[in-house]
Amino acid sequence: MHIKKQRKKLISTALALILLIPLIPINAATAKDDEVNVNLRSLSQPEIDPSINTKSDKTIKVIVEFTTDPVVVQRLFRQKRFDKAEDSVQQALKKFRKGLTEINVSANITTTYKTVFSGAAVEMRANDVPKLKKVAGVRAVHANNRVEAIPVTKSKVITPYTEESTAFIGADEYWKRGFEGKGIKIGVIDTGIDYHHPDLKKAYKGGYDFVDNDDDPYEGNETVNTTHGTHVSGIIAGRGKPEKGGVRGVAPKSDLYVYRVLGPEGGWDEWVIAGIERAVEDGVDVVNLSLGNHINDADAPTSRAVNNAMLAGVITVVANGNTGMSGLKSVGAPATAALGISVGASTPPIHSYRFTGQASATGTKEYSLLWMMQEKPQNLKSLFKGKEIVYLGLGRPEDFDGVNVKNKLVLVKRGVTHFEEVNARAAEAGAAGVVIFNSDGYNEHINRPAPLPDGIPTFDMRGDDGRELAAALAERSNKKPRTFKLTDELTETYPGDELADFSSRGPVITNMEIKPDVVAPGVHIRSTVPSFGGNDKKAYAYYDGTSMAAPHIAGMAALIKQARPEFDPFDVKTALMNTALQIAPKEQGAYRVLDIGAGRVQGLEILRTPALAQVPHTAEYTKDSLDDDKHQSVEHLTGAIHFGEIRELDGKGQQVLLKNVSDQDVTYRVSYDIHHFLPRSGSPGNSDVNSIHMTFDQKEVTVPAGGSESLTAHLRVNRAVDEGFYEGYVRLTPVDGTHPGIHIPYIAYNNAQLVEGIREISADPRSLSLNGDGINETTTIQYELTEDMTDAILYLQDVARVSWPGSSKQWKETSSKKERNTRSRGTAVTLNVKQEK
Repeated sequence: MHIKKQRKKLISTALALILLIPLIPINAATAKDDEVNVNLRSLSQPEIDPSINTKSDKTIKVIVEFTTDPVVVQRLFRQKRFDKAEDSVQQALKKFRKGLTEINVSANITTTYKTVFSGAAVEMRANDVPKLKKVAGVRAVHANNRVEAIPVTKSKVITPYTEESTAFIGADEYWKRGFEGKGIKIGVIDTGIDYHHPDLKKAYKGGYDFVDNDDDPYEGNETVNTTHGTHVSGIIAGRGKPEKGGVRGVAPKSDLYVYRVLGPEGGWDEWVIAGIERAVEDGVDVVNLSLGNHINDADAPTSRAVNNAMLAGVITVVANGNTGMSGLKSVGAPATAALGISVGASTPPIHSYRFTGQASATGTKEYSLLWMMQEKPQNLKSLFKGKEIVYLGLGRPEDFDGVNVKNKLVLVKRGVTHFEEVNARAAEAGAAGVVIFNSDGYNEHINRPAPLPDGIPTFDMRGDDGRELAAALAERSNKKPRTFKLTDELTETYPGDELADFSSRGPVITNMEIKPDVVAPGVHIRSTVPSFGGNDKKAYAYYDGTSMAAPHIAGMAALIKQARPEFDPFDVKTALMNTALQIAPKEQGAYRVLDIGAGRVQGLEILRTPALAQVPHTAEYTKDSLDDDKHQSVEHLTGAIHFGEIRELDGKGQQVLLKNVSDQDVTYRVSYDIHHFLPRSGSPGNSDVNSIHMTFDQKEVTVPAGGSESLTAHLRVNRAVDEGFYEGYVRLTPVDGTHPGIHIPYIAYNNAQLVEGIREISADPRSLSLNGDGINETTTIQYELTEDMTDAILYLQDVARVSWPGSSKQWKETSSKKERNTRSRGTAVTLNVKQEK
């Protein structure tokens, strides 16, 4: 079939649906002249999560949501007394228990919720799940998904030393002013904590273990051999002394309440929601969640719990995820929560240490050495005076046999032995240090060796230099000991402020909104880990991840809360965003707002700014996926503008509220920048955008001391707009220059899903139900062709359940037979699409 390009003409197609086996990729058959084969990941059945295999008789975990709203929502929007709101949820639970009996379903209720979520976690047979639709008071049944601590890796940078990342985000400026988090309660929802660690034992005040269902969230023994939660806790509230090797957290005098929801194998949504609920009920001020899954859904139960925690007055911080290498839309729940503060990872300043040295065996030749240890070099005076050096081949046990290396340097060639093993073997033999040179055939330094966590001083030597020195040491022309001495030390500083490549990107698929909100240091972060019964002085590690970035912001939120007790969670969120630094790659180009949000947090600027720029926004959640009228929405204030689809703007403007939190008037000059990019491009490419421009109802706006003012931003479309994303920042610059400027990231899009050659896709009805009851099993799709096409394949996905970082599925294009990759979850169906005459 050859389809001619048609501008501004909609083609109607009728869809017939054939349900196939879940998660099996379907290869489209050759299309007839009048039809196109389409692969579809269907939307959910009424009230039933589509990822649940309701044909199975296996016992599964689900989360049942009640139609009765949680206590937080009832109190906030209906002004119900706490006892009345709590009682209504308890009545809903009783009704649910009774309903299970009436439909003769055997189910084990494992957890119940009332505060930030209304419902229960249930274990039951999968093929009984559809029967729950007959139970009065059930709004939806969600999959109880696996959750993991956002994975971390030990840093493998060649230059492994950071300045205090706490100071990099301005925490020290709060400390100088007497704000160290005292009296602020922070909930850490994670893998637990080693509360015996000397840097944490005074900070820990209590918590709960939802994995083992007891009040002891301890990690750090053979049974609970995790480390993640202890590392996160140290970043937030470590009370150690850095000058003595300890860790001082961002808010070192804050109180930690730790909720263990993840074990060595991870956890479940059920436990995460329970952890959030318990933290809110315990009266914490801030919550940190360095955890998540790959479900990019703003309406996921964990995301809903985050939203409701913010509404309850708890500043809720979530790691954005570590799947940024997958590109856009890699953020996962609960970082997808519209109201929460989602945090991506950037690089802090990093120090590298380079040495030069000379060997008596080679005269005045200068050797270049790179420091290979995690800890900063110290106590190296004896190596500058010189030590005898011996060559021990590959550093194997047999290479050490019979050789006296006590108080000597050991020269080893890279090969079959791990660096840590060589270091430990040399240390046990009493060596003063180790020099490792690269393998045969490699002349340069070793490429990105993993820094050694402890041991004796170890250096990386170039391969060609090492082979030359080894040959000279092997020469026995005289019996005089061969020595090696360090001659100089050079410290190099890498400035940081680049986006970590692993940091997950937005947008959130279900609403195309900006995530992350901000970024913070998350590369090579040193913090506490359990000692596992060993030496507490060695109970530290360097980790990478948005898991490390989020606790920087949780700690900063505690400092802000202490300095500005009148700030509510949304004031804190907008303050973090308004004053963030818009970081940029060191090479050419720029980061997108979907990469960095508002930018890297600057705590000092929050103290200095006289005003907040807040955007009223409506977040829709608790939707019935088959009825757009059955949903709840909540108005809140945020620090970003979401214009949405350009063709739907219709001249509408976006209001920005300016709140002066100082005792002086301030006048801002308003401006903006705009960039255009396609999802497959790496960065905003075109800053000369003529088809769209922004106008404001005020070019300058004065905000009175202690008062407020507003302005309205309009995105105007001049002519035909290219497909893609349009984004940038609205900037408010003080006219007197005495205060920091503030900014607001924004985004709009034209055909955001960007199916090449097709635009303006719509469906009626929008959702499909494939349960065989004859309801909503067909739909009509309308679309516009933007270019000539020989064959058209329409690929539709369940956008609420797509898992972009998941395993790859393949399908074939009928015209070119070219394989493409897609990543998704859901039910695969085949559609025959016939073009209407």
